[in-house]
Amino acid sequence: MSGIVQTYHANGTIKYRGQKLNDKRHGFGEEYNENGDLKYRGLWKRDRIYIPRFPKKYKLIQKNIGKGGQGTISLYKDTKTNELVAVKKYKRQKSGIYQYRNLEHLNHLKICKDCFIQAFGIFQKDDQIYLVMEYLNDFVTLGEVEVFKAERKLICQKIWNQVKLLHDNNIVHCDLKRDNIMVNPHNLKVHLIDFGGAIILSENPTKKYYFKSFTRSYITLDPEKSHSGKSLKKNDVKITLKILYQFLFQTKKCPSYEKMKETLQEFISME
Repeated sequence: MSGIVQTYHANGTIKYRGQKLNDKRHGFGEEYNENGDLKYRGLWKRDRIYIPRFPKKYKLIQKNIGKGGQGTISLYKDTKTNELVAVKKYKRQKSGIYQYRNLEHLNHLKICKDCFIQAFGIFQKDDQIYLVMEYLNDFVTLGEVEVFKAERKLICQKIWNQVKLLHDNNIVHCDLKRDNIMVNPHNLKVHLIDFGGAIILSENPTKKYYFKSFTRSYITLDPEKSHSGKSLKKNDVKITLKILYQFLFQTKKCPSYEKMKETLQEFISME
């Protein structure tokens, strides 16, 4: 097997960076489109994406502990380590590969370590895709958290910091909502989850993007049209302001985004 090699598109951008065997992609590698956007990071075998079979070491503990638009989540135990893991079975193979790519990207960013859910691997069984992830034991969704206002302020600060951390690393979540924010009410740890619709932005500021996964009541843009990275970040921010305002003040009513930001700045730092 050769060392790390690179191939290029006709326009000069990187097409593939990774290992090869007999001039075929084989081993670990990254594939990019003509705009320089990462399409897939993972294993290859004989020039095709290789997804290993679901390991026998994972034993099913409880079915359907969570459900989303892309699939269902069950609880498994790693019989070699005795650790619990969350396993998501996807309705569409492409959705599973895309979410794994995004989580792997986050996991590789050292600055994001321990801020977002960890991915342990992607596997296949009976022609379906399974993503093995960290199990957030004792965590509940933001909508289920019952704490005092002082604790709600701390949680709001952590949520804001994590969204800002994503944006600082040119990642937009695009599907922020209470169900995608997990909180441990005992130690107030916060994790953003469900990165199936997240977009890793290109360095090209003129590039346009389409929403890949979203909740219509939690976006401020037309999902049928393309948008700039700057617009997608603004969308994330506006939705975050609404989520934080409703959670902090325990209300369903919201003023304008400008008023929400002005009010929230009295309680949390938005620098």
